[in-house]
This record gives sequence, C-alpha cells and structure tokens, in this order.
Amino acid sequence: MESSVAKSFYQNCSNMGWKDFFVCVAYFCTCTFIMTYGMNYVHERMPPKEDYPALPDAIHDLIPLNQTDPFAHVLQRLSDIMMLGLTLVVVLSLFFTFKFNIGPVIDRWFCTWGTVFFLRTWFLLATSLPPTEDVKCRMNPKPVIGSWIGNALIGVVTGGAGSVHCGDLMFSGHTILITLLWMIVLSHLRHMYVLVVAATVMSISNMLIIIVLRNHYTVDVLVGFWVTCTVWYFMPLGRPNFLRPKWFCTLAHKAKVFMANPPTPHEQLINMV
Repeated sequence: MESSVAKSFYQNCSNMGWKDFFVCVAYFCTCTFIMTYGMNYVHERMPPKEDYPALPDAIHDLIPLNQTDPFAHVLQRLSDIMMLGLTLVVVLSLFFTFKFNIGPVIDRWFCTWGTVFFLRTWFLLATSLPPTEDVKCRMNPKPVIGSWIGNALIGVVTGGAGSVHCGDLMFSGHTILITLLWMIVLSHLRHMYVLVVAATVMSISNMLIIIVLRNHYTVDVLVGFWVTCTVWYFMPLGRPNFLRPKWFCTLAHKAKVFMANPPTPHEQLINMV
C-alpha cells in the first residue's frame, strides 16, 4: 500500500498540462537535431576503411555473419518487429496503468531520451572508430551528404533511418531506445510480470542482434546501455527547475543518498525529488 507521502507525490506530479508535454518534446527534438547534425561531421571524418580495418570484436569473431546473407535480413526484420512491438506494448500498458496521470512518465521518457542523445553527440565527436563490416558504410566511395541541415532534419523526422550517416559507433542509438523501454517496464510496470520477462528477453535479444549484424561493436552497446541507465535513474520524475542552481546543488546529495541506501524503483523516484 502506498504511503501518504507517495500518494501526495504522485498527485503533485500528475498536474501536467499540454505545455509541459510540448516543452519535453521540443527538448527531445532539439537534442536529436544537435546529434544528427553532429553525425554529419562524424560521417565526413570516418577513418578510411582501406587504412583502418574493422576492430577485433569478441562477438563478431564468435558469430561470423555476412550482411548479404538471407539470414541477416531475417534478423534485421525480427529486430525491427520486436522493437516496434515492445514500444507499442509499453505505451499501451502505461495508458492502461496510469490513465490520465501518465504525464510525468512521458516527461521522464523524453527528457532522458533527449539528454542521452545530447551526450551521445560528444561521444561521437570525441572518438572516431574504424567502421565495422557494415556493408552500407564500406561502400566505395562512401555515401555523400548534400546538405548538412537537410540531412539532419531528415534524421530527426525518420529517427535516423532516412539520413546519410556512417561512423556513428560510440555509442549505439538503438540501444538507447531499447534500454529506455526496459527501464520504463522495470520502474513503472513491474507489477506486470509477463511484460517484465518479455521486455527483458526482447531487450537482450535486440542488443545481441545489433552486434551480430555488425551495426555496432560490443563496446558501443555496453556504453549505450550504461549511460542510458545512469541518466534514467538520475532524471527526476517531478520535472524540477532544471536550469536553477537549487537543482544542481542537490544533485550531490541525491547521489549520496542513492548510493548509501539503494531504494526500490518507486521509492527511488520519491527520494530523488
């Protein structure tokens, strides 16, 4: 049974208007545009495949697979179906569970997503890894970007599927969404035991498929998973004043409390606000 503090907390967090929602979406879109624009520079700076062969990777060596194989195409479609299906199930489950009080969860989702995308931009700009054995990025010559702004806008609208980008390896963008969906299930839908098991299996399977298909190195997926989990747990549910010094001054205290006595997901949300 929820305590009076928890009930009061969720009641305060549920007072969300459309303005808050659009602010979070605008923040996410802005961070996505910054990332996709930075990916243009990463694409142009990608090390030549003739001089820098693909790095050795344990899973790549363990599971040799050519992207031209029919089985690789089946794995790619399976990964897309699982990711789309898990997204729809999570969104519907949130609406079924929280009904009209879903606002704080959606806020946390988009704010975390945008923040991780912004962090990913600097990871990509800082370190350029040799391209994997991805056929698309080993074409000779490599795909040419016409307009950087146009390519970035296409990346925002299509989620990166329609833009020209290679070399964006550190770290995996698909892993961000997979991990976010998994964290939402563990934090807000853990009473649905079947969904928890299904989300865990599909998340791990998707990450393995990303590596097996040579879309990313293993380290890309691991870094993406770790960064997303960290930002998710430190992203408050109550939408405080992010740009005010008060929030930043209490961050160290939140970290100290969290590390000293790790709470359950629901208690963690109350203690960190």
